[in-house]
Amino acid sequence: MLGAIGGTPAILAVIILLITSGDTAFRSARMIIADYFNFSQKKVLNRIWIALPLFIISIALTQIDFTLCGDTSPGQTNQPQ
Repeated sequence: MLGAIGGTPAILAVIILLITSGDTAFRSARMIIADYFNFSQKKVLNRIWIALPLFIISIALTQIDFTLCGDTSPGQTNQPQ
């Protein structure tokens, strides 16, 4: 529908928006935690001390299988074949 000229920027925009959303989410979480615990973020090392546990937790969450009942796509059943 958009063609090659319109489709390429659209795909790039989707990728860039996802990356910036993730960056903003981590920055917001870091700032909320620092504000809650009255932790100064003027030094880069202090920011790392807050961000490192967030990154570790996020990496751990990517390793979890959140599937509850198998594939429930339309037309699929949970019965063994």
